[in-house]
Amino acid sequence: MVYGNHLVGFLGFDSVAGQKSWADDVIALVRVGGEIFVNALERARNDRELFKYRSHLEDLVNQRTQALTVANEMLMQEVADRKEAENEAKKAKEVAEEASRTKSVFLTNMTHELRTPLNGVIGITDLMLNTQLANQ
Repeated sequence: MVYGNHLVGFLGFDSVAGQKSWADDVIALVRVGGEIFVNALERARNDRELFKYRSHLEDLVNQRTQALTVANEMLMQEVADRKEAENEAKKAKEVAEEASRTKSVFLTNMTHELRTPLNGVIGITDLMLNTQLANQ
């Protein structure tokens, strides 16, 4: 039995004890049976090989899926960390802006509160320095 260019088996239908002749249709039938057998063997071999390749590909897909799952989880954690950092930065900016507003209000009020009495003190001091006073 030959499949392609490879010998895969041998069907012998001759007898050592005596010589026999076979009809052409019987020989053709035996050849067809041999071809069917060869095809079944080849199909079984191909099925085993396909199973091996399929198993290997499934392993590769599973490995890649696991790697992608880990990478995806890391990216999701990084996104969450960045959002948290953005929120903290936004809160810190708001606190700094509020502190700046409070400082401005304080300085405005203190300037007014200090300027009013200081104007009087400066005015009296100027008056005293520029006026000739009697010894009394």
